[in-house]
Amino acid sequence: MTFSTEPYLVTIGDHVSATRTHFETHDGAVWILRDDDPSIDIIKPITVGSNVYLGYGTIILPGVTIGDNVIVGAGSVVTKDIPENSVAAGVPARVIKTIDEYRAGVQASRLDTKKLSRQEKQTFLIRHFSR
Repeated sequence: MTFSTEPYLVTIGDHVSATRTHFETHDGAVWILRDDDPSIDIIKPITVGSNVYLGYGTIILPGVTIGDNVIVGAGSVVTKDIPENSVAAGVPARVIKTIDEYRAGVQASRLDTKKLSRQEKQTFLIRHFSR
């Protein structure tokens, strides 16, 4: 995770995965207005709920709130709030399905490997994918 100049304005809940996610709490584009208005700034907090997965390379922009039980797809740019129990993706990110729809969709691809040892998992996956 990386943060812009106001990391203290980012609130992150419990059980959040955020690989290479960037939290941007200010609008740097106002820089071009500073000749006419030297003190201008736009700064807003960011809130991420609990049980959230932020896919690789997600960027969260100022003022965004992400609810609980949310998945954000890799490479997404989150410009607006994402409600709880949602899956969102894209540039800009938009809600594409509910968590219940996601859960139903992944059942066909499910592999129960989390309780296997490293060697058991390797053996299982090699056998599974060589069919």
